[in-house]
Amino acid sequence: MALSFRTARRMWMGMVALLSLACISLALVLWAHGYSKSNNFGALIAIPSFACAGAIWTILKKKFCSSQMICIEATWVFALLPFQICKWEHRLLLGLFTLESDGARHSRFSAVYQALLALVWTNAALIFVYAAGISFLALLTQLSYDPDIWSRDIDSSPCPFPFPTLIVYALPFTAKHFHMIPVEFQDPQHAPSASEYCIPGCSCQTKPPESSDIPTPGGLFNIQNSTSYVGSTRSIIPIRVPTAKENATHITLNLRI
Repeated sequence: MALSFRTARRMWMGMVALLSLACISLALVLWAHGYSKSNNFGALIAIPSFACAGAIWTILKKKFCSSQMICIEATWVFALLPFQICKWEHRLLLGLFTLESDGARHSRFSAVYQALLALVWTNAALIFVYAAGISFLALLTQLSYDPDIWSRDIDSSPCPFPFPTLIVYALPFTAKHFHMIPVEFQDPQHAPSASEYCIPGCSCQTKPPESSDIPTPGGLFNIQNSTSYVGSTRSIIPIRVPTAKENATHITLNLRI
């Protein structure tokens, strides 16, 4: 079973949240042991906290609001990215200077500091890939068929980014691998009946039996009176408004005559 875009996105943001929590924990360890000579050391805790809160909100927002537009998702991630990268370059130089100034503490907390740096850059890379990926897919979708993609719900179903359509648009030579599959009867239970009848009024000899349940053309106009009780039963098939992708999709039907 293929992994859905919504599930993959939540798993990605879950990794961002976990790495942010790890960064906060290691930063607190260094803070408690005196690595806070600079007034900017609080950025080591504040910015990962914002990243963790944003990732958790992205995962759980369906429980609190109906939708989140793609433009809002891309905006807050890109707004966080410069702080996520630039502050760590400054912290790297300051941290190396602080560690090298005290050889005893350097030997004790060198592993903690190096682990913090690795987690920091890994988290920044995940955020960058997520922001760039969302923006690239949205731009490609806007150019291919849906100009209003930025106002779509990022968690909508079906996915607002139809990957087969985007791949064919970006790489036209792959179109042969994404051809439409004709709709045919494959299940014997749904195969057409072997008994075929002509409609009433035809001059041929094949006619439905008197007890047949096949409705006549005139009976189709009276179906509301004869089956008025059906309105009280809910349909098991949900009805929704088709998306822009579905409106642009053609379905091939093979009709048996």
